[in-house]
Amino acid sequence: LPARAPILVLPLLASLGCAALGGHGPVPKDVAMCRELSCQGVAALEAGQWQRAEQLLAQAVEASPTDAVSRRHLAEVLWRRGDARGALLQIEAAARLDPGDAALAVRAGELLLETGAVERAFERAARAISADPQLAAAWALRGKVNWRRHRTEQALADLQRALHLAPQSAAALLDLATLYRERGQHQRSLTTIHHLIDHHASSQVPPRALLLEGLALGELGRWTEAAELAQTIDQYKARHRRRSEERRAGKECRSRWSPY
Repeated sequence: LPARAPILVLPLLASLGCAALGGHGPVPKDVAMCRELSCQGVAALEAGQWQRAEQLLAQAVEASPTDAVSRRHLAEVLWRRGDARGALLQIEAAARLDPGDAALAVRAGELLLETGAVERAFERAARAISADPQLAAAWALRGKVNWRRHRTEQALADLQRALHLAPQSAAALLDLATLYRERGQHQRSLTTIHHLIDHHASSQVPPRALLLEGLALGELGRWTEAAELAQTIDQYKARHRRRSEERRAGKECRSRWSPY
């Protein structure tokens, strides 16, 4: 089954920022307050101030409960802070408020799938495809849902459709390679991983892609290449561990010595 890691869209939210909340002409006081609080919440989110972001975005939702954008932001923060139930309540409310937003339906489906609500996730995927049949993420979501439902043929078709619409999608390529591996199609899995690696910078290649490449090489009896790749993976882990330690040390220094 596809890996069940949190799928964050924080870079997207940050890039939207206040622009997603803007408008033309005068607006009611409660809407203006909601937009201002949402902008502050997004700024806190960008700065990694999760608790402050949650407080500000909750105030934004309280100021204007019908604002779908602030609810979507709040859902992401709640998800990041481990409140899956609260995140689902907010993202589904946002999706109901803006039923024509296919990307929002996809995000709601992704969170539902993460929590095991497979059939509800399927409904969101279907709504997203109906709203925008050209949205690759909607087909990718339906593929992952069908995979979880053990409908692998349909999952395969959905993921291939997603890649037809967005040929370089790293997430869809990774899911497709994993599905091929589960089906015993190791050469296809390897070819898919190589396509991912060839079309992305090394910093953008998910670590799991290297693992899948090594597994496929082993299944195909290409032991020398698999051993060389294992060394590369060990080096990657060492670099990642060192960078994590450096980030923790820097954060500790700032918290101890910063006057702010």
